[in-house]
Amino acid sequence: MVNKAGEGIPVQLSASLIYDTSGTQVASVGIFTDLRPRFHMERKLQETHLQLVSSEKMASLGKLAAGIAHEINNPLGGIMIYSSLLMKAF
Repeated sequence: MVNKAGEGIPVQLSASLIYDTSGTQVASVGIFTDLRPRFHMERKLQETHLQLVSSEKMASLGKLAAGIAHEINNPLGGIMIYSSLLMKAF
């Protein structure tokens, strides 16, 4: 559909024909539903989903960095202890 300003409006049409007892069509009924609010919500949902995926990637990267730092720190701790013992020995 098109509004007065010439903008296209996405709509959903539900229509039905009405017949009398002899089977002759006497009327039609239609319900138009404006889909703009639904499309707006779907767009916001998609944006939120992309933000969530990005946040999950950053959290995974942080966990990876913490794990690497821990793995590097463990041997360095041992090296520091032994080097301090060697310095005291001399």
